[in-house]
Amino acid sequence: FYEDGWTAERDAILGVYEAKGFLNATVDVVVEEVSPSRVRVAYFIEEGRKARIREVVFAGNDVLSSRKLKKVVKTKPRRWLLIGGKYDEEKFETDLRAVVDEYGNIGRMEADITSTEFDYVGNGKKLKITIYVDEGPEYSVDAMAVAENVVYDSSELDEIIEIRAGEVHNKGQ
Repeated sequence: FYEDGWTAERDAILGVYEAKGFLNATVDVVVEEVSPSRVRVAYFIEEGRKARIREVVFAGNDVLSSRKLKKVVKTKPRRWLLIGGKYDEEKFETDLRAVVDEYGNIGRMEADITSTEFDYVGNGKKLKITIYVDEGPEYSVDAMAVAENVVYDSSELDEIIEIRAGEVHNKGQ
């Protein structure tokens, strides 16, 4: 019954290892009752190997090619002998947001990363990352109007604004 209470601590330890690139680390928690009011908690940590990224793959993408999406992300596979390929949790999370933003630039406002999968090969030395994408429907601009403009004439603003009715919505604009 003690082990359920230690899940948060176990997950925190795993989070530290994952942030450092040890994605296949494991933590086992052993709780031993020493007396009625005392317990001894032991954490058995297997760091595993620090895997280098072998491949980043996209699934579920039809509108944007995998090649285009790979240009958006900064998480890259290992090149040559030791160049690149390090996993960084923070950079990876930023990459996932960048992929969703790229879809927003082509009118896919409901695009989402549905899941990610980490597969280890070569005795845990190499990592294949699969990013599952739901592209969502395409949105276009139905109408565009400027309201409550006092300083500029509407025709002046129409010349500056790049968004036009009937065009695909571009979140970046």
